[in-house]
Amino acid sequence: MKAPRAFSLVEILVVVALMAVLMVLAAPALNSVVGANDVTQGGQSLADQIDATRQFAEVRGQTAELRFLKKSGDVHYSGMQLFLVGSGTSNTIGSAAGKALAMPKTVAILDSSTLSPWLGTMTITGTMPTGGTWSGASYKAFRVRPSGVIELANGTNRANLFLTISTDRTPAAATSVPNFATIQVNPDTARPLLYRP
Repeated sequence: MKAPRAFSLVEILVVVALMAVLMVLAAPALNSVVGANDVTQGGQSLADQIDATRQFAEVRGQTAELRFLKKSGDVHYSGMQLFLVGSGTSNTIGSAAGKALAMPKTVAILDSSTLSPWLGTMTITGTMPTGGTWSGASYKAFRVRPSGVIELANGTNRANLFLTISTDRTPAAATSVPNFATIQVNPDTARPLLYRP
């Protein structure tokens, strides 16, 4: 009876080399899938926070504010947090209505006048207080009244209330990105629509 034949070292090395080539060829496709998933997740998270801002304003009967957060040194916005604004004639910021949420690590809300024109018209700006993950982060914000109407700065084009999220963190002058999601918000109802090509 003949002993079973084992694989030679050369045969094993050929199989390992073929596996390595296949992995190198598959890596860009895998990165693309992960990036697309992060964009979808980030877009849905942003739409959910805009919707939550509207709901808080309506249920609490007071103005709510959603802040878009940008860490020092970043070009684009990568977080958001909901706040309640004082009721009546008071315009003071009350307590945070939720914790600050970070976008998935590979995506951001693009600070681009072309891709996110609404950010350029937001007049509520500032720096987050010290303490916490977003300590010292700058922010831009918008407010929703209890009626669901978004407070807009004078001269704001109501058709330009949209924000773009992408994995491509190019400079603010970018006019197009390959992998993105866009959120458009109705100024009269504060209801977001998510567009994902």
